[in-house]
Amino acid sequence: MRRKYSYENYRGDESFIFAGCVKSDTTKAVCIAEKLAEQGIKLFFDVCETEKDAGPEEVAHAINRCTTALFFVSHNACESLEFRNEINYALEIRKNIIYIKCDGSKLTHGLDMQLANVMKLDLSGNTDSDSQERIISKLIEYGIITQDVMGAIPVRKNTDRKKKIIFAATIVIAVMLFAWCAVSIVRERVAYYNSAEWVLRNADGSEYVDASAFGEDGIAALNGMTVGELDLSGSDIENLDGIVDIDVKIVDLSDCKNLHSLKVLLDCKNLKTVKIDQDMLKYAYGLLDSDLEFEVIK
Repeated sequence: MRRKYSYENYRGDESFIFAGCVKSDTTKAVCIAEKLAEQGIKLFFDVCETEKDAGPEEVAHAINRCTTALFFVSHNACESLEFRNEINYALEIRKNIIYIKCDGSKLTHGLDMQLANVMKLDLSGNTDSDSQERIISKLIEYGIITQDVMGAIPVRKNTDRKKKIIFAATIVIAVMLFAWCAVSIVRERVAYYNSAEWVLRNADGSEYVDASAFGEDGIAALNGMTVGELDLSGSDIENLDGIVDIDVKIVDLSDCKNLHSLKVLLDCKNLKTVKIDQDMLKYAYGLLDSDLEFEVIK
């Protein structure tokens, strides 16, 4: 028996994710969708070719308003005209799209060409919890799950009104506690994937590295690495001490308003050129007799 999505769709005015699949893929799609919902992700979930409470106009409105459209693609999904129409509409309005392969079949009906440059994740042959967690981690890593789509855990669909009233207080308390824990965990993971440690992890050996958004955290993340040019321009950096642990030839310190000393640059063994602005010339005067070359770029 196919599993049904057990939460109410998000119909508010804030950012949310649209997820679409066909009836035969609901087992895999619902597992992912409910894990997202249980972590406080605002979601509108649509199953094509089935009876549902959302008509074509509401589905189109949801696709138009969503932050990202997530499609679960399989052989049966490609054969569904309704499903293809949802993808075509999302493409037409230039919506951010990502799709998850639910089986090993090739895309048909032109979807192979239409989705050629669209981000893809593979769930074919996998329904275990580890595979589902890997998919969710990738959605966070790729920037699909952001703070904007975070909210409280949605209300479960419930046809038994009496039961809903009896357990209302318990559900509210449990939802609040679980939502707080889930939101904290996801926020921590999102913050990590936006940190200097993660973004600059593969910078070793690069000819140019822009760490201006990270300041001193960027310098710490590059410890022990070799880079050609390190761009720290416009950052709020106050201390350059950690730069001695980076093998760098050129460093751009222009427009660093909080930086008031350049002496530590004398301890950088392979540093050749320092880019500064007019306001920083006064900090460079004591270093003009060194082998460093100062380039005023503003």
